[in-house]
Amino acid sequence: MGFYDRAYARRDDPFKGRVVVWIIGITIAAYIVQGFLLGRGSVDLARTFGVVPRLLVGRGWVWQIVTHALLHEPQAIQHLAFNMIFLYWLGSDVAEIYGARRFLFLYTAGAVACAVTYAATGYASGVTDVPAIGASGAIMAVAVVAAHLFPTRTVLFMWVLPLPLWMLITLYVGLDVYYPLAGLRPWLGSAGHLGGALFGLLFYRLHLDLPGFEPVLRSLRALIQRTPSSADVDRILDKISRQGIGDLTERERSVLRRAGRAKE
Repeated sequence: MGFYDRAYARRDDPFKGRVVVWIIGITIAAYIVQGFLLGRGSVDLARTFGVVPRLLVGRGWVWQIVTHALLHEPQAIQHLAFNMIFLYWLGSDVAEIYGARRFLFLYTAGAVACAVTYAATGYASGVTDVPAIGASGAIMAVAVVAAHLFPTRTVLFMWVLPLPLWMLITLYVGLDVYYPLAGLRPWLGSAGHLGGALFGLLFYRLHLDLPGFEPVLRSLRALIQRTPSSADVDRILDKISRQGIGDLTERERSVLRRAGRAKE
């Protein structure tokens, strides 16, 4: 069987040629919103939608594991530009091979792996209140897959030095390991990139797809969303007996739902 005869390589997905463009468009739109809201109002977008370990784990702000990839530093447009150019350059061909659904899974799960690794490293190092934003971790997942699919493709490192793609991506990953080991930056600065890169490697080597990865997602959700204490549940049940279920807040309803899932 030839490579393009395989199910995941067939060119019969009309959306796969546009999925990368859609991701880039949504990310740029989020950047514009960031710029518009900068200095306006009281909402801190980086703390609300970026990865803040204390909020992600302590308060269960689970949306942060994905939304951080939509945000970039408003005052450093080169961060956004580099990420989106890299995503378009590598992601278009990866999406052409795997199709839109599997590419979205790769990109989104790469962002999740980035967030989880960052949060774990934050707790390990005692730094749990520093937000992380950017699509770099998700793009590292895509880059690692691209390096396996097109290892000999020639690219210009720093726009000057020609290197095969596998060597360029290995260099980037290697620097993320070297800098903390050399004391040039903390592990927290490399954790997200390395988490995304590791997921990309697993995605390619193990042929991961969403159905087969569902147990991992359930485990992740269980870790982040702590089981409510019996005291919390008793307090809410007492409120129901006094005032009725209609007076419960959304947070109290969420506590009851999590308590019910924990008993299943």
